[in-house]
Amino acid sequence: LTLPGHAALALYLLLRSSFTPRFKPMLLGLLAGVKGAYAMRDSGLWREPERKAPLLQLLRRMSWNPAALSGRKVQVRRAKG
Repeated sequence: LTLPGHAALALYLLLRSSFTPRFKPMLLGLLAGVKGAYAMRDSGLWREPERKAPLLQLLRRMSWNPAALSGRKVQVRRAKG
């Protein structure tokens, strides 16, 4: 469900670092992650036997501030009991 946003943010961060020394390590890490994702998908190890919280509840508790993520800033939210 969050894959399109994650992919867009990863691409944005890669493009933003394109003229810095961080570009090559970020590109290699991204490519290794994509390659590893295919291996993980094929192995079936990514499947969880049972979800503890519904997906919608989990998404509500996540931090959704693209500006903070873009600036690599820490964003802390209090957990609701």
